Amino acid sequence: MEGMDLNCAWRSAECVTSLYDRVRELELRNAELEAEVMQWRDQSRQSRMTDASTSVDLAKAIRERDEWRDRFKQQDDISRRLQKRVDAMQEEHKEQVAKLQERCLFDPNGPKRVQVCVASLQKTLDNRVQEHELMHQRLRETL
Repeated sequence: MEGMDLNCAWRSAECVTSLYDRVRELELRNAELEAEVMQWRDQSRQSRMTDASTSVDLAKAIRERDEWRDRFKQQDDISRRLQKRVDAMQEEHKEQVAKLQERCLFDPNGPKRVQVCVASLQKTLDNRVQEHELMHQRLRETL
């Protein structure tokens, strides 16, 4: 019986040792799996943070693009309006020049009229100069 007890005890010891080894293996595997889970969580968190920052950067880039597009449209509208005004002013200028040229063409006495006007102005100027000289001479005589 003692042999059987010893044999039974030996088997129990082997069983306990085997169970202990198995528990130890499972604990190590559990620790490895927990480390792997933590690593996956960290990667997931970093990925989410990267995705979030990428999303924010993308949204910012889209917003800036839209702002620049709006500014360009405004500048383009202003440019078009100014070009229309320039075109209208050029057209008006051409019309005015054409009217003046037409007026000069149909006025054969224009040069003669200008000559008479200049002569009249020169005569008036000469008279004023004479009056001024006379006043200046009288002033010298009184002093």
